[in-house]
Amino acid sequence: MGMHKTIQMDITMTDPLWPTSVVNEIQRVMEEGEAAGKRDWDKQSATEHLIRARRHIAKHFSGDTSEDHIGHAFTRLMMAVAISHGYLEAPDA
Repeated sequence: MGMHKTIQMDITMTDPLWPTSVVNEIQRVMEEGEAAGKRDWDKQSATEHLIRARRHIAKHFSGDTSEDHIGHAFTRLMMAVAISHGYLEAPDA
């Protein structure tokens, strides 16, 4: 059984300029990755996530519409923040 990873946010404290639809987009990208067998994002370095975010941004600017590159870049940046700042919690035993 694989470990289910979640992003937890207290959306009651969210400023109206930060719509919950943005949180939903992160969840969609994470679920899409999990469905594709990409479950070890927390085992990669923050630098690797930054490199991949930069690739998504470049693809967006080149006109590539094969996937939502902005959503993927944003999610990769969130992963880099979680890793570099130590925000990951140990899984339940």
